[in-house]
Amino acid sequence: MKLTIIGHKNLESEELKRLIAELQEAENILPYSSSVKEAIGDLRWKVQMELNKRERSKKVWMEFVASWSGYTSNQRKEVGRWYRRLSRDIANKLPSFYAHHFSDNTTNDWYIKQVSVKGKDSGSYSQQVDEIISKAMEAKND
Repeated sequence: MKLTIIGHKNLESEELKRLIAELQEAENILPYSSSVKEAIGDLRWKVQMELNKRERSKKVWMEFVASWSGYTSNQRKEVGRWYRRLSRDIANKLPSFYAHHFSDNTTNDWYIKQVSVKGKDSGSYSQQVDEIISKAMEAKND
């Protein structure tokens, strides 16, 4: 018997940890000689390997979220969300918040964080993501 979870690589790391705990619990309930116990153990091992691979990987997914602030403090909206796969040492150099000021007194506020899986890119201003990354790479080389 072989068990598979379709799309487990697209789950967040926290969801994978909960899944491992549930599989462990199911495995403990079953009798030792059960063929289902072995299949659940193999499945738990596959999920654990995916989690370990994410933790040890030299590359990580970074999420860049930009929100635009208008001429008054009441104007604020999300203008985009982008994902880039970067080396872990460059990702660690990135700030968690970055503000880009325009000459007309508007700003783009950037929220940057590491995520487990890539989401869907949206919006404009993606060239600013590349500028933020290049500044971090320059800081790494200094």
